[in-house]
Amino acid sequence: MKQSQRTCFENNYRTAVALNNMGVELLVKGCFRQAYDTLKDAIAAMKETHIVSDTIERKRPSSGFIDGSNSVSMESFLSEAVKRVCAPCIIQTNCNIHFDAISDKNHAQAIAKISDVFISGKTRCDHDKNFLYRPVKIDVNESIADLRSDLHLDFESGVVLFNFAMVHLCLARTGREFKRAHFFARNALQLLCCANDVVAKECMDAAVSTTLIFSDPIHQYCQVLLTAMILDNVVQLCWTLGMTKHAEEAAQRLAALEAAASEQEEHMQFIMMSVDFAAAAAA
Repeated sequence: MKQSQRTCFENNYRTAVALNNMGVELLVKGCFRQAYDTLKDAIAAMKETHIVSDTIERKRPSSGFIDGSNSVSMESFLSEAVKRVCAPCIIQTNCNIHFDAISDKNHAQAIAKISDVFISGKTRCDHDKNFLYRPVKIDVNESIADLRSDLHLDFESGVVLFNFAMVHLCLARTGREFKRAHFFARNALQLLCCANDVVAKECMDAAVSTTLIFSDPIHQYCQVLLTAMILDNVVQLCWTLGMTKHAEEAAQRLAALEAAASEQEEHMQFIMMSVDFAAAAAA
């Protein structure tokens, strides 16, 4: 018996979000291998979500993948992830990695954290190989019946890719063999670049890369934070891998992003004051 497209979309989306958040939980605990497997499944679930979303938006007939097998695979993803979260794991205690997990929809947090990222980027140099380990959890409303309500699939896909890159960075940091560590570092860079391509196209004007798009200003500021964290880690990875030219280019893009964000800072502070006031009035 085939699922409706909307039911399949909601199932895939909720699965992708749950897997992402469990992956972040495992990552913060230091269970890098388990986090790797969980976030890999989150990417697969998010990919299926995009496929169904595209089918709905284009009003195409259901394809063969929207059937019971899709539900079974999602359930399998969740079941395995829950086992990983509940099972004991070997925690990496000697890697000296400090995690600072954040929420993708905590707008006040985004404004507070973004200045930290820009300051960190300014004070670093090619001899500083520290990374920003800030995996991102995805918050979701109870009801997503309206497919366009509070959903930003491209941004949330970028979040999952960014978190998967964080796992690769941790595995590279804790790898005992140079070749294996180098493999994970290169993969982390590739994932960060993919995440940047997905998030930045919504965040920045394609024609003028120094102009921010603020049609949805509160959400876009969260996008600026994610893009800044991506670029900061790209800079550090490129230095680490000896890719000096690419590191300098990424640093220039980070500086351009900071300049564009600074122009909107007063506007964002006003918006956040309005949001806080409305929330207090409703309480």
